[in-house]
Amino acid sequence: MDRIFSGWKDKMNRTEDREMYYEYPGKEIIREEFNLPKDFEFPKRKMDAHQMGYYVSFQMFARWLAKNDHYKTNIHWNTVQSSCDICAFDFDFIGLISQMDQDMPRLMEKLKVQSPTYDEIQQGFQSANAHSTKHSKLRIDEEFGKLTDIERAKLVEIYIEDYAAFGLPIPDFAK
Repeated sequence: MDRIFSGWKDKMNRTEDREMYYEYPGKEIIREEFNLPKDFEFPKRKMDAHQMGYYVSFQMFARWLAKNDHYKTNIHWNTVQSSCDICAFDFDFIGLISQMDQDMPRLMEKLKVQSPTYDEIQQGFQSANAHSTKHSKLRIDEEFGKLTDIERAKLVEIYIEDYAAFGLPIPDFAK
């Protein structure tokens, strides 16, 4: 669920440098959610649309993902299982972004990596993953809490195989 929240936050909610996601699926979602006619002329820029009140909330995005297999349209919100058959591999280590502070040193020790140090690697992660859900002002549990039980259940149905493949429980906020 973190992946779709992060995908929405970085691709749909962010206004700068994300025009391609405004073109698709942004305009499609906005047209549908705001009941706009097919010939509606959208503002050219995402920032302008946002200022006019035409934006894609997480709830809108979640509804769109769950409908007509839209989740399959982009690797950022597609299931991991469809991109890579995780069950075909015998993993002896599974790390989580949400607990990288504990997992990465453990992995480095297991692989006997001494250089670069974890502190050096961590600096790169911070700049590369600035849209992480961990340090977001937008809270994943609050956004999921705005979804109906049916909407949350549909998302769980879509992504449950990913959780099962990695032996992870469905987060409480998604239940």
